[in-house]
Amino acid sequence: MCQLRSMFWGYAAFVVVVLLGYVYLSLNQVRVTKIVSRIPTPKKLFTKVVLHEDLITTVSTQKYRLGKIKEGCKKHKMLNFTKTPKLNNPYLFMFVDEKRKIVSCHVQKAGSTLLNRILAILIGDLPVTNPLNIPPYLAHNRNDLKSLNEYKPADAERILKTYYKYLFVRDPLSRLISFYEDKLYFPDNEFRSKFGRKMISVFRPNASAKSLRCGHDVTFKELFNSAINAGIFDSRPAFAHYGEQIHVCHPCQIEYDFIGKQETMISDIKELFRQINVSHLVNMTSTQEQRNIDAIVFKLHPSKNEWNKLIQCESQRELIHRI
Repeated sequence: MCQLRSMFWGYAAFVVVVLLGYVYLSLNQVRVTKIVSRIPTPKKLFTKVVLHEDLITTVSTQKYRLGKIKEGCKKHKMLNFTKTPKLNNPYLFMFVDEKRKIVSCHVQKAGSTLLNRILAILIGDLPVTNPLNIPPYLAHNRNDLKSLNEYKPADAERILKTYYKYLFVRDPLSRLISFYEDKLYFPDNEFRSKFGRKMISVFRPNASAKSLRCGHDVTFKELFNSAINAGIFDSRPAFAHYGEQIHVCHPCQIEYDFIGKQETMISDIKELFRQINVSHLVNMTSTQEQRNIDAIVFKLHPSKNEWNKLIQCESQRELIHRI
């Protein structure tokens, strides 16, 4: 009897703990939702839409996404597929594969490095099939990746009307957080010196001399303020990584055939490969863990000159802590 009584109270205690945990998580979720709802957003940004794509088939996913793009463009009176966007736009990252007649638009911080690696395999005919085998710096600096703005206007317009076009996008807030982690919190002397210092000077009253000189301790709040006041800055590298995606790939003026999302990138890429018939050329079996390790390894190899600049602003212990 004592044993049964002990088992009963043990089970009851377990149930109580579970219920309390559920209540805590529910309240915490409400708190997080309220915090996020108070974050201001630029008026011209498209409203975030939660797409319940797990309820629709792979075939209809693209129809749904393309329809949402047109719906948003019409709502903001920006839909105009007959007007070719300005190709001298410094934020335009559209690459052309003449052999397969495809155009790939890359949004920074929305899988652009992986997309560059894939194009390097398709266009460069490299003796590799796994994109992770191509160093990121090599993928971003290839002469055989031809940009759309390198063509004459008439040829570029013909390509946009006849080639298969695709782009990948990302949730704006997630993209902004990724930019902060990758370019400002993580030691990156180029973005700190070119962008971080100016951001601190504009949005931080009574900033220290070290912060103004190094730009090493930018806060996310300061980055967020710069994003919603983007007109203050003319830094191409920075804006390209957090600016409105609609100004990068112009989906209201270019009628895309395929829209992928960074959040479902691997499955979307596999479907894209199926549509353009290149599944046999690229191996996309790498796991998310492998891709994360790949990104970290790349960041852990700064040049000696780069490292010497970093330790002028932070100690080695501080730098390692950030990593």
